Amino acid sequence: MAQDYYDILEVSKDATQDDIKRAYIKGLRKYSNETHPEEFKLIREAYEVLYNADKREKYDQRSQQDTYYEDQMEIVLNYMEHSNFKDALKILLRLENRYSNDVFLLQQKAICLIHLKRFREAKIIAQSLLGKDPNNIDTLIIMGTVYENLEAFPMAVPIFKKLIDLQPDEAGFRHRLSFAYSEQNDYRSALDVLEEYIYGRSTHGVDAVPLLVEMIYLNILLDQKPDHDDVVDILGDLFLHSPNERTAAINIVMNHATNIGSEHYVFKDLISTVELMNRGKDPEVNDWLNASYESLNHNLIYYPQKEKTPSYSKVKKEGTPSYNNAQRERNSSYDQAHRDETASTYAADLSTPDEYGSIVISILIGLFFTATYNVVSGFILGFMWYLFAPKIKSLIKTILNFVGCLLLILVVIAFLFGFG
Repeated sequence: MAQDYYDILEVSKDATQDDIKRAYIKGLRKYSNETHPEEFKLIREAYEVLYNADKREKYDQRSQQDTYYEDQMEIVLNYMEHSNFKDALKILLRLENRYSNDVFLLQQKAICLIHLKRFREAKIIAQSLLGKDPNNIDTLIIMGTVYENLEAFPMAVPIFKKLIDLQPDEAGFRHRLSFAYSEQNDYRSALDVLEEYIYGRSTHGVDAVPLLVEMIYLNILLDQKPDHDDVVDILGDLFLHSPNERTAAINIVMNHATNIGSEHYVFKDLISTVELMNRGKDPEVNDWLNASYESLNHNLIYYPQKEKTPSYSKVKKEGTPSYNNAQRERNSSYDQAHRDETASTYAADLSTPDEYGSIVISILIGLFFTATYNVVSGFILGFMWYLFAPKIKSLIKTILNFVGCLLLILVVIAFLFGFG
């Protein structure tokens, strides 16, 4: 039976007390305590609430609030779907006054803050939620995303490790953990994460293709050509008997090659990989291959042509790996293929801002004026130097430039008059 009290008694929302009483008696006849104890209990419970005017008013208010939450959240999700995170956040802030402990609401708030580049506020929300439920996958994804945008990759590593423990078959978490290692120049660990997933499974879906592409880059960085060639062979043999998946896999590699451009060190290698995957079957891919080969710059050195040691900036791809956040909507995915939000670094939280003066120089200035005048003067002038050193330096530089220019003008004038 339905749990709504009006549905239980089979009456409308505007039913009178007589209507409710008649429905109650009818329900008891239909569901006696001896034959239907559960239904009998629900009917009595519904009657006791709806027949009492005060209880019924409170029950109706709660029902309206629930509807209000659902209606407002539907608007929020629609705003988010259309990237209108500012208006979505406004509604969420209003809802938070009523539903301050609602986990889903707070998660959506954090997601909006991330898209508005208010990463530290999102971080506070995620930390609070993880304190109550440390294994909540959606909150962990939010926290990982915050650390990525703050470029706090050492902090992101344990988050994605935990996500992998909770969902070992999710390829996206492996990709993001690998990326966190790569950003710390730990290419060996980055590759190990991906190899564990790829070589630990006999079959792969399309979601494995971004991982394989990443492995191409990492093997180049680690100068492991045999392993690089093995990865290319795996891509070439994927989905031989599944044309749709094969097309999707080829498109991923093609899009990646297009994004990095023909001037990139690895561009030619990706073209060759697409050619191996296609095997001449798709005419449109053949056209793309021809155009890509024609776009090669013959004055550049492409992999695997020999060059001393390619730099990380030459080999690495731009952007972050793609991933899914299942709570963008309850039944839809929240994808971000590239991290286009650039934030202040995590180190900024931990280090002294460079706009302050040197502590050593501040102490020396303080000691000098203490010896020359008094302790108060030394303390004040030393402290002023520490707080305003850049501005003081700039002022001194400006004054010196002005004096220098003035002296130069005077010298020129004197020379001209003397010459005359």
